Amino acid sequence: MFKELDIRGKYPLEVNEEKFKLLGAVLSKRTNSLLVGMDYRKANPLLLRALAHGYGKPLEFLGVVPTPVLATLAGDFGAMLTASHNPADYAGMKFFRGSTYISKDEVQKIRGEYEKLDESSKPNQKKPTQTFHPVIVPRSEMVAQYLELIPQIEHGIFDLAGGAVCALKELFPKRLFDVPDPEFKSHSPEPKDETLVELKRATISNRMIGFAFDGDGDRLQVCDSGKLIEGDLTAAFVSENHLKRGDKVVLSIDCRQEVFDHLEDCGITVITSKVGDAYVVEKSLQADAIFSAERSGHFTFYNHSANSDGIYAAAILSKHKYGEFSDFAKQFKNITLKEEVWYKADFAKLKELLEDEGAEKIETVDGVKATFEDFTLLIRASTTEPKIRINSEAQKKEDAKKGLEFARRALIKSRVGK
Repeated sequence: MFKELDIRGKYPLEVNEEKFKLLGAVLSKRTNSLLVGMDYRKANPLLLRALAHGYGKPLEFLGVVPTPVLATLAGDFGAMLTASHNPADYAGMKFFRGSTYISKDEVQKIRGEYEKLDESSKPNQKKPTQTFHPVIVPRSEMVAQYLELIPQIEHGIFDLAGGAVCALKELFPKRLFDVPDPEFKSHSPEPKDETLVELKRATISNRMIGFAFDGDGDRLQVCDSGKLIEGDLTAAFVSENHLKRGDKVVLSIDCRQEVFDHLEDCGITVITSKVGDAYVVEKSLQADAIFSAERSGHFTFYNHSANSDGIYAAAILSKHKYGEFSDFAKQFKNITLKEEVWYKADFAKLKELLEDEGAEKIETVDGVKATFEDFTLLIRASTTEPKIRINSEAQKKEDAKKGLEFARRALIKSRVGK
């Protein structure tokens, strides 16, 4: 169930109560002040109780909240029970400290401590008793501290996807899918072009900008004039309209090269990060950046907090009028084609192959990004699944296709195993 930056897996096969008891025992050794929140997924009440059982000390519980609420209020240590945008049969946990993510290294230390525990023994190393009851202390009043940090929401239609943001639905004056839907029967928890049909339609009929959250509310997608505005274009819009020349911005490497070039032309200092919101935030804190973003819709405003917050981003962007985003996006002409392959590759060998083929520029922040005359390739391994993602960006679709074919050949030559 352990991934690079969090815990995630199918319930109950990969994530279950017995494992969360062990996890609680591990966390009890790391902190005496554990603050927990959760989304609406059906397994969460059982997992919460199991976590508290293993923790063996009073556990503070925010209730059902979006991830940014827990992250912002985390204090000494925070744990959010969520599987984010994954399907309804998944469960998981994200970790926070001091309003930001814990590092990959700390996640892996927790994993190591977890794996040392004998699952047949009492998680807190005490003999089991019949009278032990987990102590879960309600702290829902703390949510008001977070709400005080959110600017007034002005214009827009807000698609809550039946997810965790439904717990704060009164923030949003006009909304869709605002009834909690633990099984995501009415709406996918993943906000992307094909799952936002109703929101896109509503932006046209109401002549309003649309804002869509993912399952746990830390991501945001903007829709305008019936079209999805991808996260990297939204990041460019924010940088151009809310920042000033010389400000530092961190973007994940999967953002289109056209956006990097545009922001540099605008006098914004752009720094590249590995994909993954915790990686992006870590890089931003090191660089003293004012704003960061991922193409997937993670946005972090560091004057607010050091975690991705779709709700805060929506509040900031709700001040804009219908058509502003779509008009802005028209200047970006490049096409990105995507593909996935389900095998491993030697990325050092891949880099050499691309260099030998005349790449004008190579970056290895995350996988290999190679710029050629007609296209730019990003080839990177997934952090959550055994696959490799390929992005081919070009001004013309035929050149983007040529880039994909080129990437396929290079990957086959650098493939590891059968």
